Amino acid sequence: KGISWFFKNEKYGIILEDDCLPNLDFFKYCEINLKKYFKNKKVGCITGNNFQKIMNVRETYYFSKYPHCWGWATWRKSWKVYKKNIDFWPTYKKSLMWLNHFNNDIEQKYWTKIFDKIYARKIDSWAYPWSLCLWKNDMLTITPRVNLVKNIGFGKEATHTVSSLDDQKYQTNKLPKKWLHPKKIVQHINNDNYVFINHLKGIN
Repeated sequence: KGISWFFKNEKYGIILEDDCLPNLDFFKYCEINLKKYFKNKKVGCITGNNFQKIMNVRETYYFSKYPHCWGWATWRKSWKVYKKNIDFWPTYKKSLMWLNHFNNDIEQKYWTKIFDKIYARKIDSWAYPWSLCLWKNDMLTITPRVNLVKNIGFGKEATHTVSSLDDQKYQTNKLPKKWLHPKKIVQHINNDNYVFINHLKGIN
């Protein structure tokens, strides 16, 4: 509700979870890309997170299907497609667009299981529906070549994330002073596969 209220009053902006710490580069990174992709229909979100072990892109950022939400930014145009109740799910999961969205059956079954639970109200999450709404509208997420936002909300006293977190793995880093924008808006499939396997633990 807070985000919806925000975008009734602003055309674009940054959203930060209360247990997340961005570095200063995060704000410049969001500002530049919020303006650059303001009218672009292919880009739906900007995340401040990168969960790769190594920097494997030359550009300052790349395009991913994962809108990680520790610290992120988006536009009113994108938030308009958001539906927390994902009432379109029963029809959408039978569509060719959904079936062709993944590289393999394991990934497809992983996400189908999650969204079945979301639709049945067995999981209470706004973030999962946000991902699905972006995917349904064929929108990608801008992802920095290094991690820009640290989450300090993991641990025994947390509301949801009571498990521990590898602190070193998710430290923040600075972006290079000289920016290099990607020439094309295309999904970085290898990086997304890495996130699915290593961060989301999609294959155990």
